[in-house]
Amino acid sequence: MPLQHENTWFERSGQMWKLRTMWMLAGVTLLVALFGFSTQWRTHTINIRAMLIALCSGVGTYMVGACVRCRVCGERVVATLYQHESRTRFLTGLRTLEKCPVCGDPGDGSNPKRW
Repeated sequence: MPLQHENTWFERSGQMWKLRTMWMLAGVTLLVALFGFSTQWRTHTINIRAMLIALCSGVGTYMVGACVRCRVCGERVVATLYQHESRTRFLTGLRTLEKCPVCGDPGDGSNPKRW
């Protein structure tokens, strides 16, 4: 029985690894930021290393999300979804994306429209 995410746009376009990297970096950002803030709160000091790691992970999360592009039209798919979907539907939209939100390409580059 195939899993739900196996036939999404990200799988067909070969860019699922970028999405997984984005979520991994987001998790690292949250964990390191929570650790850094917890040590600052108790000791009233600044944990610069933890804050720098959290900042770099956050920037990396943004950059990886910006690198997911449609092969046909070149649109940044994650950024387009984030701009046009409500925040409550964004995660669902990422999980169930079947075609490029701009050109309608199914992810395998078979859309006859070339931009």
